[in-house]
Amino acid sequence: MIRYLAAATGIALLDRIPGGTRIYRRLGELTQAKRRGYELPLLRAGIRTVQQSLELTDPGDRIMDLGTGWYFKDALLYALAGRFEVVAYDVRDLARMGYVHNYLDLLAAHADEIGQAWELPVRPIRERLDDWRRCDKLESLLTAAGIERIVGPADCMPIRDESLSHISSYCVLPHVPLALLTEELRELHRCLRPGGHMLHLIGYEDHLSFYDQRVKPFSYYRFEDRTYRLLFESSLKYQNRLLWPDFRDLFESAGFTVLEETGLIDDNHLAAIERLQPELPKRFRRHPVRELAKTHSWALLRKN
Repeated sequence: MIRYLAAATGIALLDRIPGGTRIYRRLGELTQAKRRGYELPLLRAGIRTVQQSLELTDPGDRIMDLGTGWYFKDALLYALAGRFEVVAYDVRDLARMGYVHNYLDLLAAHADEIGQAWELPVRPIRERLDDWRRCDKLESLLTAAGIERIVGPADCMPIRDESLSHISSYCVLPHVPLALLTEELRELHRCLRPGGHMLHLIGYEDHLSFYDQRVKPFSYYRFEDRTYRLLFESSLKYQNRLLWPDFRDLFESAGFTVLEETGLIDDNHLAAIERLQPELPKRFRRHPVRELAKTHSWALLRKN
């Protein structure tokens, strides 16, 4: 718990001082230079996302990777499939070419796995990757991959009405404040064609717990909203602490039908959650134990 509290305090401090955001990101670059982008579990989650997207779309469809982050994880996978117009959208420019090169190396190392999962020939996949890996500038890479990059606000997207066939995101929605998330979902509904789909991977784990392996990944459920805001909340590591029932209600209010939700539950957490639930704030106590024990959800939606 000491590391957990130290991380929370340090991040909150950097969030409040001039230049703190720049320091935080520079520290991340120094410590993650060789690792970020070369993360096989994240790649395999992206392979699954694109695999399902291929089943829901047609060749030539315009699709969006929402929240492209440090290295355009799913945008590059969509481009690698060779059948989409790809939009990479984020509210901030976080991309770093070093991370992108790490990711391209990972893609090349697992090209056979990618082709097998998507039932596509491996040779064109390898040829695209060879072409992209020769790029030393981000803009030249995005041009070579045919990716349209947009950095803009979440509540007023510069995208035409009903111009997208499909939208996906990877652990993006939990980092959006509730009021903004409501507006963002309305924007996504506007941009998506009737009958179009959204596929979101939603993560519920307390990200501060990543700094202390002795702390359970649902530790932040213990705190009332006011306490959590005062002690832990920051723009650098923001989490809205919404659970699947909350997201389901938001999706439906925005005009989407939930076609499928697959929750990933760590059985090791169930007993701990059962013991903890009576002590939780009312906001979380009202949820079933199995909802509190979820680490992630795959949510497939359709625009009404």
